[in-house]
Amino acid sequence: MKRYVLALIVAVWACAGPNMYFDPAPAPSWIHRASCTMDPVTGRLTAVGSTPATTRVDEDLRLAKYDAISKVARMISSEVSSTTTVWQVQASAGSSLAGRSILQKDIRVRSRIRVADVMVRAHYRDKATGTAYVLIAVDTRAWVHRIERRLKRRLRMAREQLRLAGAMMQQRRPLRAYAHLMVADRQGAATNSDLIVLGVLQRDNQTGNRMMGLKRKIHALLRELKNDTVFSMRVDCPLPDAAAMFRNRIQNFLARHGMRTSGNGRYRVVIKARVFAQYKGPHRVANRVEQVFRGLGNIRVLDADGEVVGPLSFGLPRDTYTARAINRQAAYKQAVTLAADMLQAGLKSRFRQTFFQPGAENLWE
Repeated sequence: MKRYVLALIVAVWACAGPNMYFDPAPAPSWIHRASCTMDPVTGRLTAVGSTPATTRVDEDLRLAKYDAISKVARMISSEVSSTTTVWQVQASAGSSLAGRSILQKDIRVRSRIRVADVMVRAHYRDKATGTAYVLIAVDTRAWVHRIERRLKRRLRMAREQLRLAGAMMQQRRPLRAYAHLMVADRQGAATNSDLIVLGVLQRDNQTGNRMMGLKRKIHALLRELKNDTVFSMRVDCPLPDAAAMFRNRIQNFLARHGMRTSGNGRYRVVIKARVFAQYKGPHRVANRVEQVFRGLGNIRVLDADGEVVGPLSFGLPRDTYTARAINRQAAYKQAVTLAADMLQAGLKSRFRQTFFQPGAENLWE
């Protein structure tokens, strides 16, 4: 008898299946709404998200909420269909393209739209479709207020960097000025998604207009600085081929970033490089003796006012780069070539770190 009862309980449980916690019918009408709508009077955004229902109710609620939020973000992105000037840093462009803004129609929004001030208004688990639904509302006024505060803060920071860049140009320090301009441009580029949202949610976008006006000033000053600054090189190297390799690679690198390496200009930045090798001594390997040289050198970058630019100036460590060969002259040439190669690679790396990476402004302190 007990076995019969136990088998009956197991059979009933198997037929019933797990509890999906569906809500009672009928389903509310809002689950059939359009994916995302905006109230023309209040400006409030509403969206319906959905996900297949499971036994994990809280997880379903979270996923459906994120689905609704993603629909709001896609709606904001799709609204940007008119001709728009995109904040774009032309740091890596050649001199012919430097600072040129790009106009696009129906732009593809690459920035991540961060939706804020989201409230869950209702949720429903539909047994007929096996779907969990969530209705969210976005307080667009609070969202706009939050974005404006963030934009104003970045606007102040960018203006301060622009002011510092102008001061450095007056002091004949174009590299310091360039660093400040890159920081200002990064501040502006970080506002791209905020400007997109503000342009959709607010008709009178004064903060966005001020930011775009500042962008034009920054790019104009960048063009002026690149046109007025010329880089010249003085390479002290015993091997002409190694010196030519160093000079050509640095010139090509600077040209790719829109910098001038020939002609006359208002500012002249000097790159002084010294490359040499030092005999370290013989080294026995098995049944042969090899001659060992250490590759050495240093670079000093002088701004237009003659001041050494610390973040770009460095020397090779004493025993890091060595070359060895049975023939002493061959080992010497290998060490000199290795030193020249390491110096040009180090200068390019420091140039990127100093001007194009976040936090680069701290290198100048």
